[in-house]
Amino acid sequence: MLDDEVIKRLLAKEPEFGEEQARSAGGLSEAVVIRLKTPHREQILKVQPGTQENDFFTRVAPRYFPKVSWLPIIYGSGIHEGFSWLLMEFIPNLWPRERYNFDPDALAVLAQLHQIEAVQSSPVWEDHTWSEAQIIAAEKYLPTDTLGQVTKIREAYLSRRERNSVLCSGDPNAPNWLIRDNGEIVLIDWQMVSIDNRALDIAGWMAYSLDYEEIEKLAEIYEERTEKAGSQGKGELALDVFIFYCRRCTTNFWRAEISTKPELWAAGIKYMKETMPGWLKTNGKVSGLI
Repeated sequence: MLDDEVIKRLLAKEPEFGEEQARSAGGLSEAVVIRLKTPHREQILKVQPGTQENDFFTRVAPRYFPKVSWLPIIYGSGIHEGFSWLLMEFIPNLWPRERYNFDPDALAVLAQLHQIEAVQSSPVWEDHTWSEAQIIAAEKYLPTDTLGQVTKIREAYLSRRERNSVLCSGDPNAPNWLIRDNGEIVLIDWQMVSIDNRALDIAGWMAYSLDYEEIEKLAEIYEERTEKAGSQGKGELALDVFIFYCRRCTTNFWRAEISTKPELWAAGIKYMKETMPGWLKTNGKVSGLI
């Protein structure tokens, strides 16, 4: 169990990390994030179960993205009492709401990431599946007719998931983007990295439910920034993004049910419970899937 005693022993073992300034839960994950200060700089220590994020920064990023500005600087990494830790730069500025959804710079980062179709010496990837059990978990939140629509969209997901498979962040939502004082944007939180359909990331980037026409606009901005523009037929990327966003919403009901931090999910679950039936009814028809 990742508790205060584990953190205390790690900080005692590595005194050069610096003095602890603040501590928080790592968003919706099981991670602990600690802000540290040394005489020379502030930095972030992230401790978590699993090794996916450490593997990405030590095995994947140095090979495929050695000089990009959109990854955080890593000062050190390791394993402590079965938990992985990363020591990285402190980035002070949050992503502003006015840059949600259609920001061309963020979409350009995803397009660059998605140029990688396969990775040598692959780590263990996150499995972004969509199972029947995850739909069943949504029964307490969604009406029966909406669940029937979700089931149809899942069938489309199963037939399309492995198309256009590329390296994906797996979790590029707005809170995972930060801005350096010099204006450079940085994507953090890589513990859900995978090889998957690029629509996984574009749907994950969406800050809230967009109408289908807005999803088409989002897909168009992305396509303009990728070397693979036109690799799917017209409208195919938008359709995939719609499908993967539906998957994201439905599986979040399941993730909230199994989370050790259900209170952190409450606002998002309330939003999806209230908006998903109407959003799906309207935009599912436009998509042609229901």
